[in-house]
Amino acid sequence: MGEQHCPGHQHRERLIDEALHVILATVDLHVVLQRTAVVMRTFFGLTRLSIHRWVPEQPDLVEVLLVDDPKTTMVSEVGTRVPLDQSACGPAIRERRRHVLERLDASSPRCHEERPLALDGYGALVSIPLIFEDQVLGTLDIAHQPGHGLQDCCLDSAQRIAGLVAMALHNSLMVEEIRRLNQAQEQHAQELARSANALREQTQILQSVLEEYESVVRGAGYLPGVVMPSMLAAMGQVDASVPTLVIKLDHFTTSVAILDNDRLALLRTLDNPAGSVPEAQQLAEDVYPSLVFYQDTFGTKVERILVHGAASLPELSQALEEYMGVSAHELLRTEYLAAGRMSDRAALGAVVGALAP
Repeated sequence: MGEQHCPGHQHRERLIDEALHVILATVDLHVVLQRTAVVMRTFFGLTRLSIHRWVPEQPDLVEVLLVDDPKTTMVSEVGTRVPLDQSACGPAIRERRRHVLERLDASSPRCHEERPLALDGYGALVSIPLIFEDQVLGTLDIAHQPGHGLQDCCLDSAQRIAGLVAMALHNSLMVEEIRRLNQAQEQHAQELARSANALREQTQILQSVLEEYESVVRGAGYLPGVVMPSMLAAMGQVDASVPTLVIKLDHFTTSVAILDNDRLALLRTLDNPAGSVPEAQQLAEDVYPSLVFYQDTFGTKVERILVHGAASLPELSQALEEYMGVSAHELLRTEYLAAGRMSDRAALGAVVGALAP
């Protein structure tokens, strides 16, 4: 590289100390590059600095991230992406070592940057990989005019400065990512808020409709609740000359009704959270509060229990008798019980009730 020494050669440690102070004092990469350029020019004369970022999602490209050129404030290439193999920083990134181009020649350029730099009067270019925690983030590219001596004696100092710039670039990228995530989180929160407001408005509309329908039920002397049409149909076959408890079972609901002298005294629908018909003991516990409510309210005892949809009627009948003192019988008449599978008979109850005279 030659034996000529530049002014910075005699003050190498001071150069690094100043670089350490100005570079790591901020996470603003623009400020980092400006301050680094000031330090470099103090020691090495007219120097052009740029930072190329290796594009993670497109590893064959590098992006011109920042440029600090003392000859012009209009740097059109910032933000552009260049094929890695056509840029001076390509060898530096691929080989993870600094790459030097001397005697820049506009007539026979060896890389994308050489012609415009040579036309601007720069004589050499060094591209130093920016490596942080063994990951190549990009390059620090330093161009200087002939005779200013950067490449003659102080490449090692420039490389140490590049190490500091790599830390600053990593910090800046992390801050940028945090901002992006915060913005995305804020946008998501706003979308959730809008969805919640829309849901609240819909709920208010549905609530007003529900209250309108429930007012009719309350006006008839009943408390509103969920009513399964199949349960209403199944009750059509019940002779309610005596207080009768009707239990209709399926995988998702347990419907309970009490009829007295052909009058519907109580109708209640219970969810089956497990998605299956409850066991006999559990079913007896679920139904018992409805029986107590009826007897306390009307002062009359249930004299008969009819069940439809139970897998084992004897077992259920025993559990109900222990709780209520009344044995259970099948809702469907004997001639219907022989028809098809249990699942078919469960659906048959509503059909028989709906067709009952």
